[in-house]
Amino acid sequence: RVHPLVPLLPLIGHEAVRTRFQSALRADRLPAAILLHGPAGTGKERLGLWLAQRLLCDAPSATEPCGSCRQCLYVVQGAH
Repeated sequence: RVHPLVPLLPLIGHEAVRTRFQSALRADRLPAAILLHGPAGTGKERLGLWLAQRLLCDAPSATEPCGSCRQCLYVVQGAH
């Protein structure tokens, strides 16, 4: 669980999955449920938090959440 006062670490890797998520978001066709699985320490939680920020962000760029709007901060705090 992310501590509310600790900023999210940069999301490293997962380019193929992020590209697929971006395509689905642009087409408004993100699945209703997504299961992230794999070995411990591979960034599943961080990827899920990135996707949550991307979905809820008030001012996302074409590929990234802003990381500083109220919605992005709520995700970091675990408040959404």
